[in-house]
Amino acid sequence: MKIPKKELETLEKYGQISAARRKSKKLIIEYIKEITNLRKPIYPKDGTEKLVLTDEKLITDSEYQFFMNSKVNAKNLVWINTY
Repeated sequence: MKIPKKELETLEKYGQISAARRKSKKLIIEYIKEITNLRKPIYPKDGTEKLVLTDEKLITDSEYQFFMNSKVNAKNLVWINTY
């Protein structure tokens, strides 16, 4: 099978773009998982000014599932604006 050089270059370019898109989406999902594992900070009731991390997650699992399965499907992190 002979493919013209111009078409081959076009296919290579689209292949690289596709690989970059998959890599960036994977990174976004990893960063979102890091954010969801953060603990909620609070000021203690004893009046001290130091923040204390609670056992409660910053974003619950149900909220995370909602963000990832919403209509925008976490595209460009639009879920931050819809919360």
